[in-house]
Amino acid sequence: MLNEVKSMDIKEILLKKITENKFFDICNFVEELYLMDCDLLILMARKFFNLFCVFHEINCQKYERLEIPYQQEKKIITNRALPLLRHELQNHRFQKIVIADDIIIHGRSIREVYDEVAGLCPEAETLLISYIRNDQETSTYEDIMGKMRSRYLGETYDEWRELSDEIVNIFYMSGRPYISYLPYFTLDIEWERLMDKLRHGECLPIQNEDMKKYRVEAWMYTGRELDIFQNLKICSISTIRFYYYQELDKVIAVPYFCLDVVEGKLLEKISDFVRKKYFTQEYQKLAEQNSGADEMRAMELEYTLSAWMCMYAFDLLGIQTDTWHKEIERYNFCETLLPAQMLSDQKIPERLEEIEKIGGQICPENLESNSDIQILLKKYRELKEVYKKHLPRLRKMSAWTGGPTDYVQRFIDNYLVVNGGIDEERCKNNHIEKKRLFGIPLSGLLNDMSEFLWSLNGEEVSRSRCLNQSFAAVLKAVDSGKGSIVTKEAGRDAPGWFSESVIYAGEQNYKFYENTNFPIMYGLYLIEQESGRQNAFEKIKDRKEQMVDNFAQYLEGENIFYIKEEMQQIADSDISSNYKKFLQNSYEKYYGNQVLAQAVQMALNICGSVQE
Repeated sequence: MLNEVKSMDIKEILLKKITENKFFDICNFVEELYLMDCDLLILMARKFFNLFCVFHEINCQKYERLEIPYQQEKKIITNRALPLLRHELQNHRFQKIVIADDIIIHGRSIREVYDEVAGLCPEAETLLISYIRNDQETSTYEDIMGKMRSRYLGETYDEWRELSDEIVNIFYMSGRPYISYLPYFTLDIEWERLMDKLRHGECLPIQNEDMKKYRVEAWMYTGRELDIFQNLKICSISTIRFYYYQELDKVIAVPYFCLDVVEGKLLEKISDFVRKKYFTQEYQKLAEQNSGADEMRAMELEYTLSAWMCMYAFDLLGIQTDTWHKEIERYNFCETLLPAQMLSDQKIPERLEEIEKIGGQICPENLESNSDIQILLKKYRELKEVYKKHLPRLRKMSAWTGGPTDYVQRFIDNYLVVNGGIDEERCKNNHIEKKRLFGIPLSGLLNDMSEFLWSLNGEEVSRSRCLNQSFAAVLKAVDSGKGSIVTKEAGRDAPGWFSESVIYAGEQNYKFYENTNFPIMYGLYLIEQESGRQNAFEKIKDRKEQMVDNFAQYLEGENIFYIKEEMQQIADSDISSNYKKFLQNSYEKYYGNQVLAQAVQMALNICGSVQE
């Protein structure tokens, strides 16, 4: 059995990478939340939920060492579990409620949770708490500002962005996968032995740049052990992610069973069957007691099938499990959802066969009737057309050596930027009453991307491999914090409501520009700086347009693949305020790069001279 990694080991690793002040400040913030006098503590998934878990574990170790009791009576859940507490909320079980998050940018997500709690339990005292709040964007939650407490007020874009990056890196350093409602397992196997066992299947790398920096290996596995799950009609795609945290010598497995479009009545039939036959009695009672538990059906199903998928694959592959991390169930489902014991591989196919008999996939006709979906699908189609238009040139570019999979990664990242941009625009235009966009249906996105990949490769690569490569690109973006995969409902009040897995933008979708367009960003930054000094703000746009045109001609002459529409998006951004710190800190990393040098020279020529 692998040596258990103690919290103090994680503490030592974190203290090597982040400042002591920041480490103890976050520790104290989590400790104060946990010890706060309240009946119900709601953690916002997925980032703050994970941050809380990391530092709560460290705090538990501290209290255990000092022999001080650290157990609280309050109920702690994520915001996803709220539908399971409607009965208790409506019957005044909770008198004081705290809703906590790490970073408040606009306040849309925490506002939704607050409104739901206030609607169910208006008599309760409800307090909103965050670690840092964007002090420049208060219009979204002005009416609840009196209930908002923040440890810090962030006055610039860089402040919350830097913290957001740091939190994601904390997950890499502490061996915690960046998930919120999927099961995960620590494995009792050496990494090299595990990779040997997986060689007969397909393993695709999903390691991002931050993971490389923190010595985290990441692979997505699809093998014959997963075929019985992939063949379920309600399945969009099924995989298992494996992560190796070298600093901790820790191997983690995270299954991913994503739902295709599932019509509401079919989902209810499957869910009722699984609830009655396979869930714990405690959870069954909870679901029966709460009418809001209907909203949990898709999430329960994904969690359950993902857990079974790992159990089945581990049995067939001969992999021993060290820990099944059940706190995911405790925080997301209020009580234990599945029995604690692991199932044998013989039981699982029987259960899947029973589920399959209940019904097939039903695709609702009103998929595009939702206005949010229509808005994003229009942008999505436009974005696809940009790439289609450039495909012939892309194939011929000798300098573009990334290959088809990098092309798909570029598309996924850019899609998330477009998605995030629309959401930001809606918020700034005071669409407070509107939630974030529904997101792009994952199954549709993967089918389109795999079709693109197959057209690039021709008959040399199977369509299933193209599908897996597309999903690997999605997972890479999700692990970077650029987006999230969640199961959402559409049109529950309509006759044809349905659920499915969708992908939508996260707060770190800006990283796409940072990673792929640094040269032109730095050139535009120089232009903005010089134009600002000359008090000639009206000339900035023209100068930036000139830079984009000149740079596009240069890249074409150098036979380097680029997309002018991307450069135009950057030119329309406020580089100095949005990316200043990143650009200044990253310049040395790109120093000596010919493309960067040319971009800087063009900017200097346009500006005249720049005194930095």
